[in-house]
Amino acid sequence: MATPDNPWLHIRLEDYRGHMGHPRVGQLAMLRDAFADALRAAKPTSVLMLGCTDGNGLDCIDPRVTRRVTAVDINERFLARLRESHGAGEVELTAVCGDAMQLRYPERAFDLIYAALLFEYLDWEALLPTLADALTMDGRLSVVVQVPSATEPAVSATDFSSLLSLEAIFAFVRPVQLCSVASRCGLEVAYTGVRTGASTKEFACIDFRRTPVRQDDGGGAPGPLISAASALTERAGFTLLDARPAAAFRAGHLRGALLADLEGALSQCDMALAPSVGGRHPLPSPVRWQSQCAHWGLRRNERIVVYDDAGGSNAAARAWWMLRASGYVNTCVLDGGMTTARAAGWDVDAGEGTNNAPLGGDSEVQPWQRPVVDAPMVDLVRQLDTWRVIDVRAPERWRGEVETRDPVAGRIPGSINMPWQLNLRSDGTFRSAEELRMLYREQLGDVAPHRVVVHCGSGVTACHTLLALEVAGLRGAALYVGSWSEWCRGAWPIARGPGGEGKS
Repeated sequence: MATPDNPWLHIRLEDYRGHMGHPRVGQLAMLRDAFADALRAAKPTSVLMLGCTDGNGLDCIDPRVTRRVTAVDINERFLARLRESHGAGEVELTAVCGDAMQLRYPERAFDLIYAALLFEYLDWEALLPTLADALTMDGRLSVVVQVPSATEPAVSATDFSSLLSLEAIFAFVRPVQLCSVASRCGLEVAYTGVRTGASTKEFACIDFRRTPVRQDDGGGAPGPLISAASALTERAGFTLLDARPAAAFRAGHLRGALLADLEGALSQCDMALAPSVGGRHPLPSPVRWQSQCAHWGLRRNERIVVYDDAGGSNAAARAWWMLRASGYVNTCVLDGGMTTARAAGWDVDAGEGTNNAPLGGDSEVQPWQRPVVDAPMVDLVRQLDTWRVIDVRAPERWRGEVETRDPVAGRIPGSINMPWQLNLRSDGTFRSAEELRMLYREQLGDVAPHRVVVHCGSGVTACHTLLALEVAGLRGAALYVGSWSEWCRGAWPIARGPGGEGKS
């Protein structure tokens, strides 16, 4: 890209925009949407945009959030139009003409570095360490690459012949290899997804963060568990949620509890949603979830205790994860659930309880603040030695010998099996922090918690293991919400048998 013969130096902006915006290609809109998503995720004060052409989405920047943009391109004609279109805005814009490989970038300078359809044209493995150093401590690198294909050409068929010259310098970037190299540069995968333009081409959108997930919920948050004796003593100081099915709640619930059942409150099981997209128990939208929390009268600065009658697995741990992930950091699970509560002397009532009258809690909507991953990201990290994918289902389901809930038996290749029941003692209470730490460290080895993905059948009992990891002081693992119920219905690889699939 540095030589005078580089094809990018000779492409007219009109040709570039005519090709990328052509109805058969449709990549301008795709790139603009990808940049908008990166901005929403990073909320950057400062942005470095590599291969910016004449903007490719700069109009998506909110000047109330982003104050400074450095835009880099090798083609001065592209930059001239960029300055003309965006130079007079509220954001401080610096346009730099140069080869991305040869420029010197200030260290710790950018909250977001965005490189879309650029890595295919340069030595990206040599560039990654430099970009990592240019990120702030909480910064993100957002990359868009064309997914390698045996049937799709590097450059789509075009009416603009100058674009065809790019084929000589184009080289596909394998997303798995990109993630592996990025990991060695201190960059962790934060998000991955797949976009399409107007054709059948697919584009991997991968966000990396420079630092791992923070290991605290904001200071002062209580532990994830509370004993029945302590809960009974402090009863007047918290809201109590019953996460069992509605019929079990009506048959008998702890006095003062509100119903928070899986099917009605803790998932968005609409008829319009197929399990192939999100699994059998997808998360509700943040707006819908906040409306439910307000109905319960929940406030983010107050204590919340959740229980069930299955050791936290159905579905107290799911409720705990959702509440903490949406800012209710003072949420705990009642250790041992209804069994230990009744043994401690807690009164039980039957009927509907007090669930019919809205109570009016906090109304502010917050996005999910704990890591979640989708199927494309799981497909990437399952192949890496630096990650672990934990399947908490029963061993016989993991081996593919039987399947009781979903249409296909088997497992995600490369996953390890750690049934959620391992987290509990024989009396249904959680094992000690030290026991859990030893259990998971034995399986994870040197893999850090923020490189762990946990899944189950539909994203419910996986939360039980996320809770156990937090008890063990190993917070940071991601939830694959769709889990096996989504994976087995998609075009994803499936393994069966005793395990042992290799990784890269």
